[in-house]
Parts: sequence; structure tokens; C-alpha cells
Amino acid sequence: MGTKYDKHAPFYAQPAVAGSFVFDADRKKYIPRKMLYDQEFNRDAIRRAEPRIALCVAKFLQKLDRYTQTGGPANLSDGFLCLTVDVVTRFMYQESYGALDADDFNSEFLILEHDFVSMMQWPLYLPRTFALLFTSIERLPVWVHKRWLRGVIAQKGLWNMCENRIKYIHSCLAKQQECARTVFDTTLNPDPEKQHSVTPIKHVVADAVSFVMAGSDTSAFTLKVAVFNLLYNKLDFLDHVKRELRGVVHDQDKTVPWDVLERLPYLVPCASYTLLWAG
Repeated sequence: MGTKYDKHAPFYAQPAVAGSFVFDADRKKYIPRKMLYDQEFNRDAIRRAEPRIALCVAKFLQKLDRYTQTGGPANLSDGFLCLTVDVVTRFMYQESYGALDADDFNSEFLILEHDFVSMMQWPLYLPRTFALLFTSIERLPVWVHKRWLRGVIAQKGLWNMCENRIKYIHSCLAKQQECARTVFDTTLNPDPEKQHSVTPIKHVVADAVSFVMAGSDTSAFTLKVAVFNLLYNKLDFLDHVKRELRGVVHDQDKTVPWDVLERLPYLVPCASYTLLWAG
């Protein structure tokens, strides 16, 4: 977003994210929209989210512990995606989608996400056709969805999940009801005195879809890269990381603060190289 050049518009032609500032090809439009979210994604905001992230991580580890007790295999690829989906949605809405509650990490969201990604390339070639299908897909017979249009109905399903939540938040703000703070509060309730831009609800929904998809899928892939390299590396990286973490984990029921983890001399380079390889 720091570039002076516009984005290549056809590359961002997904119907479910049409109108999102993340996928807006015109930088003059997306920069004012992006600024409405800046305060929700700065370093302090992420630190405030630490307890919510810790809850999701604890639930994830409990599920892995159950696999250990039963001796059954665990699909870590799906498990990491369930974890990141719940972390991202809890950060966005203060309430997760409950992906980690699904048996064997087989959540409804993962099914939608896999189908969504499987068809992402087609709107590049047929943008108008897919835009029309996206708006009319729910009027078609179910057998048509399952046979040919699973990717489109998945995009619509993710859109509906985000739309329901955004409309609820907007209703609470409009009625001045007490509700948990979300990253969309400023966008849904702009302050004219601060020259905040007014954003249509459907564009805020597109922002929410963008955050969920971009935040969960990329983070899950990064975790997979990290675990793979720690497990299969022959230089005992995993043992080094374990020893370092055991030195700061004095109480298993308490979360180690980020400012402590950020000073660990071996863990930080591991995280940095993982981000380099995953990127």
C-alpha cells in the first residue's frame, strides 16, 4: 500500500471482496479507507488482543493433547487454519467463528475456504460472469451448486457470515447499545469532524471477508512452514527453541508476555526466517 502505483484491477476481481479497500485498484480511494483501520491494527492494538489470542491457542493445544492421548493422527494443516480463523475473527469481532470447536478440525469455515480458493483464478478471466453468479447463486438449485459452482457458493457463504456480523455491529452502534469494541467501529460510525469517509455497508462486509481470508490463510501457511522446518531440520533447532521457551515458562497456566518472547535470542531469528521463507 506504500507504492505510488495503482494495482492491476483484473487481479482483484473476486466478487466477495468487491469494494474492499484491500482490493481497490485505485490508491486514491483505498488510502482514506485504510486510515480508518490504522488505529485498530497498530502495535498497541495487537498487544491488547493478546489475551484473546491466548484463549484460542489454549483451545488448540487442548485439542492436540487429546490427539496425543488417543494416539490418532492430527491434520495440522487444517488445525492451523482453524486456529488462525478463530484468532482473526476474535480480533475483528471479539467473537470467533468457532472453527476450533469442530471435530478433527473439520469446520464449516474450512470447507468454505477450500472451495473459495479452488475457484479464485476464474474471475480473472470471466469477471462479469462471476459477478452475476455471485449475486444470483442462491436462486439456483442446490445440485447446481454442488456439481459446478462450489467455489461461488463458498464465496457467497463467507460473505453471508461476515454480512450478518457487520450488520449486527452497525445496528448496535446506530442504537448506541453497549457492545464489545470491534475493528469496524470507526468505519461503521465515521466522525465528520475528523473528515472520516463514509463507507457503504457492503464495502465494509467486503473488508471483513478480506481480513478473514487474507489473515487466516497466510498465517496458517506461515505456521506450517515454521513447524515443518523445526521438525525436519537436522541442526536441533527444535531443541534450542524448547530450551529457550522452558526458561521463560514458569507457570503453564499463565501466558508469557510478548515483550519477553520478543527478546529471546533464538526464537526471534526462527520467526524472522520463517516469515522470509513463507513470504
